[in-house]
Amino acid sequence: MTRIKLCSMPSMRTELSDGTITIRAYEPGIELAVFEAARESVPEVGPWMRTWRGGATYAIAARHVAESIQAWHTGTWYDFAITRIDSAAFLGRVGLDQISASGTANVGYWVRTGQTGQGIATAAVRLVARFGFEDLGLRRLELLVAADNLASRRVAEKVGATFEGILPAGPHGQGELEHTSYCFSLDR
Repeated sequence: MTRIKLCSMPSMRTELSDGTITIRAYEPGIELAVFEAARESVPEVGPWMRTWRGGATYAIAARHVAESIQAWHTGTWYDFAITRIDSAAFLGRVGLDQISASGTANVGYWVRTGQTGQGIATAAVRLVARFGFEDLGLRRLELLVAADNLASRRVAEKVGATFEGILPAGPHGQGELEHTSYCFSLDR
């Protein structure tokens, strides 16, 4: 995969809001909040996310935050903490990864278990899509959703993503899907 360094774009925002929620680039100091949210949410997000599959520990959360901050600076991927406009409480994560030189990226998201069902993921995906299209100049975003992950599928549908088909799981090698997945897309 070709890496393109996008982080030097002068107009790139590190925070976006829709008046209800805010997405903010990961910063040092959120490790404990990420750990607590992940620990609460492992039963729901663990099956779909490698980071939390084996459980949540502070060390895993700290490594995740450090890697995400470094990735932001190198333009490899962009993770955002999700918060309410009037609170710094960590509600979840939304981000763009697998960014290609052809102008595409993958959208990933999760919301802590105690905050699901409130439209938070839908709002966060809309904001990160705006960031991808406006700040990074991407032309297409893909949402690959495990077929059994009904909540994430609903988010893709609510943001107006186009259903493109079903992708079979691979043999779990590098870059292959671990689960049979629905492919949705958002185009600029």
